[in-house]
Amino acid sequence: MLQGWRAGAHATCMQLTHPAIVLAVAVHLQIRDLPDELHRTLRQRAAARGLSLRQYALEVLREHCRQPTLDEWLDGLGRLTPVPLSTPAARAVEQAREAEEAALVDVLGRP
Repeated sequence: MLQGWRAGAHATCMQLTHPAIVLAVAVHLQIRDLPDELHRTLRQRAAARGLSLRQYALEVLREHCRQPTLDEWLDGLGRLTPVPLSTPAARAVEQAREAEEAALVDVLGRP
């Protein structure tokens, strides 16, 4: 075996690297005790998309991992710079609702 190999896991792939070689080795994931209802739903959704259950599950996991967790989202929100508003936010929402209601009255002809 070659010396100097490093292993590092990322998502569903483990990469083994050597100065001149990069190999991707798939990691097997097995889910035990999957409820029948959940399995049936996944199979149906995979079939509706024309995918195998494996392909569909991988797609779902990829999409899930692209989204930040609630904690990550809140951390990012906390780093944003506050924006000064000329109108308080509650009043702006109220004005938008009033405008929407007025537009409906115009279309429907009744209050």
